[in-house]
Amino acid sequence: FSPSLEQFLSRVSILKLIEYCGIRIMNKVDSLLLSRNKFMTLFLAKTHGIKVPETILSENIAYTYRFIEKWDKYIYKPIIGSRGFGSTLFIDKDIAFQAMKTLEKFNQPFMFQKFIENPGRDIRIMVIGDNVIASMYRITAPFTWKANIAQGGVGKPYKPTEEVKEMAIRISKILGLDYAGVDILESSKGYILLEVNGSPDFEELTRVSGINIAEKIILHLLDLIKQ
Repeated sequence: FSPSLEQFLSRVSILKLIEYCGIRIMNKVDSLLLSRNKFMTLFLAKTHGIKVPETILSENIAYTYRFIEKWDKYIYKPIIGSRGFGSTLFIDKDIAFQAMKTLEKFNQPFMFQKFIENPGRDIRIMVIGDNVIASMYRITAPFTWKANIAQGGVGKPYKPTEEVKEMAIRISKILGLDYAGVDILESSKGYILLEVNGSPDFEELTRVSGINIAEKIILHLLDLIKQ
């Protein structure tokens, strides 16, 4: 589902040309690129004091293998991806080793995260500008660990705490996003930032919250244009 490097650069170039012509894009291209990079998103969040999963990014199999040995469960994630496609849970380091050998053949890096025990759900927060517009729980589908709606997860009503709202707004600002879908996990160590989506799906969130999110985004864009 990921474009080739040539396609990716072509699409980014077109968007940058549109910006160069003075047309306001929401989200801005540079901010969108940051949010598409899962590792850089987590790196920037951590440097600003936001809790994130323990993560490694490497192209060295031996080093990665030694690093993940200390974890009982761990997740491989593509650096660029969405809807949970490609994310894989491992409990056996030797199976992970074989997976890395296959990835290496296709010149793919290895990004692994320590699996965080959770109540079988995560939190999706929709941020527009400086405000949390809507939120929901995403309940994991049966027989899987993924809560993505595209993977069978189901949205349920959720009222965010002030801490969750502050985290979501803060990371959106750090990345320079006009609007974002922020995924947060409840854990024994508090709230953990999972990912930030600069072009999030919001059909399920619209259904659960009853809020017309598309309209809110358009109204915010009109405000930005006026400014």
